[in-house]
Amino acid sequence: MFGSVFSPMLIYEGRKDKFFPYGVFGIVMIISGVLLCLLPETRGAKLCDTMDEQESKEETDHVV
Repeated sequence: MFGSVFSPMLIYEGRKDKFFPYGVFGIVMIISGVLLCLLPETRGAKLCDTMDEQESKEETDHVV
């Protein structure tokens, strides 16, 4: 939803300043990464690099 609202503005501003959209995307990615680390599910947990690692971790977590 946000993409459909803000994409016309990014396109318009991108025609004036070629680096503006890259700055916006970079800032959004950094903020998303910080917020990801603050989520209760991921706070203090090691984040897996691949889906295989995550699936094997979930299988061992569910075995009691």
